[in-house]
Amino acid sequence: METKTSSSNKVKIYVADDGTEWTKEEIRNYLKYNVSSDNITEEDVEEFFRYCKSQKLNPYDIHLQKYGDGKPVVVISKYAFLKRAEKSGKFAGYRAGVVVERNGKLIYREGSIVLKGETLVGGWAEAYRKDWKVPAKVEVGLDEYMRRDRNGKPFPMWKEKPATMIRKVALVHALREAFPSEVGGLEVVSDDVDGDSGELEVDSYEEAQEEGQEKEEKKKEDGEGEQKEEQKRVGKKELKRIWALATKVFGGEGKTKEDVKNSLHQLMESEFGKTSSKELTPEEASKLIEMLETAKRKIDEWEKIKNPEF
Repeated sequence: METKTSSSNKVKIYVADDGTEWTKEEIRNYLKYNVSSDNITEEDVEEFFRYCKSQKLNPYDIHLQKYGDGKPVVVISKYAFLKRAEKSGKFAGYRAGVVVERNGKLIYREGSIVLKGETLVGGWAEAYRKDWKVPAKVEVGLDEYMRRDRNGKPFPMWKEKPATMIRKVALVHALREAFPSEVGGLEVVSDDVDGDSGELEVDSYEEAQEEGQEKEEKKKEDGEGEQKEEQKRVGKKELKRIWALATKVFGGEGKTKEDVKNSLHQLMESEFGKTSSKELTPEEASKLIEMLETAKRKIDEWEKIKNPEF
């Protein structure tokens, strides 16, 4: 690793394996615009910067993922492995694909296409070296590597693109076996990354991801719940209208406010099974208002009959 100091502003930078130079401020801006989380802290920036420096990696070859307030985790892109292998001068290419089952037979296909009627079984890859007579060849099973949540459901990328994902896992395996000196060091210093696949361990990444997803879903559900709850509530205007009509319908000479209230509650209980106007849905409140307005019109009509105008 090479570290330089700019003569113009004395800002220390590091040089990645691909020759790109990065300052801490550039790393901070990268994380700001490329990480889907609003909870990235200065400590996270420092840790990511130190990791990039220690591994001499271009930050665009690394994915920092943080869910909620949990610990940030790092996923190394397959391109980082390919770049390291290529830089060795001994890389002679690779082949990678999927293993599918059709009519009881296994088919090894290059690429990640799975045809209708086929079942995806796993992935395979071959990494070639100029100084080796045979390539490093690996096969990986889908059931073993598919990432699932605590309920056994595949995570989004594994659900949407299982063939692409299992092919990538196989390729990283092959590159590790073919170039142990060059890519063997591409590991996070904790247990956050699986040394074989370059992907995060279930106990760290997936739990962090699931916890973050659960928090986000809960926030969303709470927000939607609040909206729905707000929509279900009867407004003050409707409540005032109900009470004004109830006073006219159930009130009168000798009737107290408590009498009106009791009569209104009896009506709501008989019609809606509820004893408080605040428990009514907007639809029930509208129906109650309509009933009270009908009753009020009949009372008004009766008043006119009893007291005709001459």
